[in-house]
Amino acid sequence: MSPFLQFILAFVVLSYTVLFLSDPADRMNYTVAYEQTFDSAAVLEQFDFSSRENWGFAREGRETGALRFSGHSPYLPPPGTPALIGILSHRLFREFVLELDAILENEEGPAGDLCLIFNFQDPRHYYYLHLRDNDGHVAWSVVLVRDAAREVLASGTSRDRLWAPFQWHHIRIERSAEFGFIRVYLDGQREPLVLAEDYRYTNGAVGFGSFNGNTGMLDNLKVWKPDSGLY
Repeated sequence: MSPFLQFILAFVVLSYTVLFLSDPADRMNYTVAYEQTFDSAAVLEQFDFSSRENWGFAREGRETGALRFSGHSPYLPPPGTPALIGILSHRLFREFVLELDAILENEEGPAGDLCLIFNFQDPRHYYYLHLRDNDGHVAWSVVLVRDAAREVLASGTSRDRLWAPFQWHHIRIERSAEFGFIRVYLDGQREPLVLAEDYRYTNGAVGFGSFNGNTGMLDNLKVWKPDSGLY
């Protein structure tokens, strides 16, 4: 390969790395679009729930409080999708960074899991990040829900990445509908735990959920978006 072609190839690789793998905040200015510390039961009115009775305000061990989910929902979702769902009302996000603290508290029974939902169109069209406290075949995965089917877009399953129950963890999702990427980070990691690419849903709401029989709490939800106003 000629020196000129080697230079062109190196430039393309470097450009891809900067454009697609850098932190979104390095490419455009992001501002906080929504922030919630769940400091009272009143804030639950900002969310739409699949079954309100499975969600409540909790203060156990938290300075300001937290959002708790538990139990079995009467809602019957599409197969393989969470039954306990909470969606932030009247806010849509295209390009965003979402951060959240979460804890799973299953003492017995099924393995605990948490789903972070984004680009939510309706209950049959959205993405969710599936996190579990054990290694299942869809644990640590980004999943596309499309009508009655689900598609695992990417998975980071590994036994050295188990979610410790009864311990708070910090989750970060970076989503760009323009470039298609979905990046997931856990507990301040510099490298993504899961990296996916998909363009099918380019706008929608954000939220969270779980499968039936799980117990946990959520806190310190924060969503950033570009301050250009285009997203």
